[in-house]
Amino acid sequence: MFSILSIHFESFFISFNAVSSLDHTGRRFIVAFFRNLDVRKFDAYVLITPVTNVNTTASIFYLPQEGQRPLFLPLGSKNVTKIPLQSAGSWTSNIPYPVLEINVSHPVTVTAVVEGATSFSSYLVYPLDVAGQEFRMVPFCNTSTKSLCVCDIVTTQTNTDITLENINNGYISIYTQKHAVGDDTVSYLSMPHRTANISWNLPLGFISLESNDDFSGLLLRTTHPVVVFCGGKKNDEAMTMEQILPVIHFDKNFYSFPFDKTVMPFPSLRFISHFNCTTVVINSKESWTLDAGQFRDEPVQSSEVWEIFSNKPIGLFQIFAGTSPSREHQSHYEEDMVMVPSVAQYVSSVIIPRRTKTSNSEKFRMYIGLVSEVNMYSIETPSGTSTPTTINTEVIRESDADGELLTINQISSKTCRNSERKPFGAYTYRLSDADASFSNVGVKFVLNQVCVFVQPKM
Repeated sequence: MFSILSIHFESFFISFNAVSSLDHTGRRFIVAFFRNLDVRKFDAYVLITPVTNVNTTASIFYLPQEGQRPLFLPLGSKNVTKIPLQSAGSWTSNIPYPVLEINVSHPVTVTAVVEGATSFSSYLVYPLDVAGQEFRMVPFCNTSTKSLCVCDIVTTQTNTDITLENINNGYISIYTQKHAVGDDTVSYLSMPHRTANISWNLPLGFISLESNDDFSGLLLRTTHPVVVFCGGKKNDEAMTMEQILPVIHFDKNFYSFPFDKTVMPFPSLRFISHFNCTTVVINSKESWTLDAGQFRDEPVQSSEVWEIFSNKPIGLFQIFAGTSPSREHQSHYEEDMVMVPSVAQYVSSVIIPRRTKTSNSEKFRMYIGLVSEVNMYSIETPSGTSTPTTINTEVIRESDADGELLTINQISSKTCRNSERKPFGAYTYRLSDADASFSNVGVKFVLNQVCVFVQPKM
């Protein structure tokens, strides 16, 4: 059975050039938050950080709002700029479909953040160069807490045909911007076990998939590149958000992220299969097989890093859900999800933005989890000084200094001829008074490996 939904709008076109971004830094981005965002209850914003010493300017546009002109901002060089969502539009209450287009004059990193009374979520935004046409959805929701699994799809070009293949999953609700179908105005479509086809004629068209059941593995195919954001929410609060990469960025060799069990909830690893007969091997011992569209969650009972291989490309996510042992009120439930990059996607240098804080709040705490070979790296302070430090795989405690930058550079390697090619995977864990948030700090998309990764020593 097919559901046909046609949307006809007149708008302008977001052009695509050949892929120019090698990693998570770039000049053109799309940022999305979950629909019906109430700016009276939630503080939604983006942190934009130039990665060069050149003065950088940005233009930010919220396209679905008629008559809205771009917001032009000077960003300076290597400064963190916090841009509230309200700055891009004249919103005072509810934003039905919150989507931003960001264009900058020089490369930047972008982190999206939304904070509520009892929630705090963030994710690393990838440049438009890595928008794709084939995805596996990866939401997360805890059914025991009655949270909602959500995935948002944002189009980047006109005349985009979207196919959703719901074979292995339950009932899913699809919400869109209001559009005309015959004489009716429709903004909702239900999708039980079937395929839905949607024709969309609007750049930055917003489609939200929502369900009380986890629909991870749902297949999305499109005729033009789109961007996808998944996670979960409860009582309209975003519990977790993550931008999902297309399946062309799935891979075969991973190491799980380290974690601090005295600070963070115990995680689980979610394995997403795109192909039939995909065999996953953990630490050269345990193994199992998944078919196309299937996923499997494996709880991690110790802080030991897992070595992961598969015979076919997979997606891997680390989910943190539970009570945090570091909280004053240890019954507080935290929920977050972060993509685990493959070894081939590791980076050799990252700039991490710290959040700005109010003058009355205490200093934020920030932790950095790194997985790497035993090598040297340096943390550069805002004054420009740096101290080389030896690491292997660990979680590092850092103060989330007000609006300052943290730079991590890999500077040598004992096991690779070219130290520039021996990188690391890393995430940040930021704590606020209400909640905590995980997010990736860097991903490489185009690469040529020149040496073999060595298993981290514990």
